[in-house]
Amino acid sequence: MMHPANWRLKNKIAAAISVIFCFSLIVIGTLVYYKMAKDYEQRTLNLMDATIRQMNITMDVHMQNIERLSVSILSDPIIQRVLRKPSELGVQEDNNEMNYRMLLLSSPWPYIQGVNIFSEDGRVFNLSRGDDPGSDFSVRDEPWYDLMSSTSAPVLLYMPTGSASASVPNPGTVFSLIRPINDLDTGKRLAFMKIDLQTELFGSITVNNSQLDQQLKIRYIVLQDRNVMFDSHHRLTGQKLDDAAVQSFNGKSGLMVWDGERYLYSAAESSGTHWKTVSILPYSESVKESIKIRNLLIGLGISFLIIIALFSYYLASRIVQPLSKVMVTMKRVEMGDFKVRLYERGSRDEIGQLSRIFNMMLESVDHLIHRVYQAELREKDAQLQALQAQINPHMLFNTLNLMKALCRKREVPDVALMAESLADLFRYCLQDWKRTVTLSEEIGHIRNYMRIQELRFPNKLEFRCDVPEPLTRSQVVRLSIQPLVENAVIYGVEQSLDKCTVEVTARHGTIWSENGQISIETVVISVTDTGPGIPKERLKRIRGHLAGGGDDLSDAPDYEGRKLGIGLMNVQKRLQLLFGNTFGLRIQSASGIGTRVVLTVPYSDSIVDREGRHNHEYFGSGR
Repeated sequence: MMHPANWRLKNKIAAAISVIFCFSLIVIGTLVYYKMAKDYEQRTLNLMDATIRQMNITMDVHMQNIERLSVSILSDPIIQRVLRKPSELGVQEDNNEMNYRMLLLSSPWPYIQGVNIFSEDGRVFNLSRGDDPGSDFSVRDEPWYDLMSSTSAPVLLYMPTGSASASVPNPGTVFSLIRPINDLDTGKRLAFMKIDLQTELFGSITVNNSQLDQQLKIRYIVLQDRNVMFDSHHRLTGQKLDDAAVQSFNGKSGLMVWDGERYLYSAAESSGTHWKTVSILPYSESVKESIKIRNLLIGLGISFLIIIALFSYYLASRIVQPLSKVMVTMKRVEMGDFKVRLYERGSRDEIGQLSRIFNMMLESVDHLIHRVYQAELREKDAQLQALQAQINPHMLFNTLNLMKALCRKREVPDVALMAESLADLFRYCLQDWKRTVTLSEEIGHIRNYMRIQELRFPNKLEFRCDVPEPLTRSQVVRLSIQPLVENAVIYGVEQSLDKCTVEVTARHGTIWSENGQISIETVVISVTDTGPGIPKERLKRIRGHLAGGGDDLSDAPDYEGRKLGIGLMNVQKRLQLLFGNTFGLRIQSASGIGTRVVLTVPYSDSIVDREGRHNHEYFGSGR
């Protein structure tokens, strides 16, 4: 697949516009979706809160009416009379009177399952829509009896939802109100009254919200502590919740996790019965409308994205079309046709200005080619011929050899050694310098140079060379190390007041290629001097130009008026042109300690010819 950097300009423009639009759409759509989801969630919670408050008010009204009913029953004169003393007409007469009074008083309440009065003398009066207690019934077996018989018994007690009675053969699911019946005259307890209420009473409270329930699938739960009085889904009615479930309902409203599922919930406690009513809604249901809106936004976004992509591609094509013509014209210029010209449309935009400037540039180039280029070529040829006439290598070598013979004849060995070294230096320099040489040849050239310098600086210069024998066959670029040694002499030995040491070392090394996929064996050559070092500002400038690929510093004088690092720059440029930017020079220096220049080249024993060609071993790929 083609890298985006290689795409055509119109494709880049179209892709950029599309990406910007897509990113903007995603950001705006995400913000809108989350804002609407939060707003809808909050509206749902507010609606649930209002519903719960209304349900509690209605529930308190129902419970107050039931309590009034219980007061009416316990204060009824006939019921008081029958409970004080059995009738002389018999038990049946008392049952008839009691059932009539209880029926008369409770008939307006359709959700009353039954009314039971348990007399202290053992009589039981029962008005029930279910089965009657058996003959073996004892009120002492009721779960509430011990509490209501104690001295700390409450005025009335609501029993949580459960079976109607332990003594009923087929009990229904009810919740009960229990309170004692006392003699209105003496205050003596005469009996216990138990009113059983159907759980459909709670269902009737939520029926007014049935449309909302169907729309939002809200579930209502009425709790008395941990006891579930009512569950609109009829799954938990009459059960006792564990601590984890009760903990989930703490708080007024919000988001909770129950049985591994997320819910929105709202909870409120009744001020009369202190029952907690909880409404819960699956979170997936609460965000259903938001998801519809999100899907709508995604659909609209994709549609608009397609439209924008097509429009931006068309617009980019219109913009790039003149540039394509410019590119075609430039290709013709690249092939050597300097007579071609761009068509100027007369517009003043960037394309029109580019066309005019390009045509003016072609006019200037064509003019220079005809008037200047030929003259400069002739001048270069003349300079080369003059240099060749001035330097005759054969005559130079003969003269130096004659000087050497005369010096030895007249017993001047130092001058003879200098003449011999100088002859070798010229011979080495005037050979084909584009060809690589072995490290031993380059070291031999350096030794000739240092012999002359040691004669210049007797007792001030010490030269050392540490090159392992296996590395002497490695190929290096001709005249790549000698300029570094020359710099060490000029800026180290000459500037030093004390004896200075110049040392050349070579070691094996390994680096990775520019793509990081090939390990390359290298030769690391160091030229070190113990001179005064390089000032920080000057060192910073040299490092900057080395990092820039060895640009020429011929226009950059140093602090003494001499040219700054020309030898280093030339070596850096030659190395990087031949081997790539991975290789080259590094320079280290410390004031008062000295300078070290490190040269890194690939290890190879192959030879590069005069045109710069080399085999694969030169880069160490086969080693």
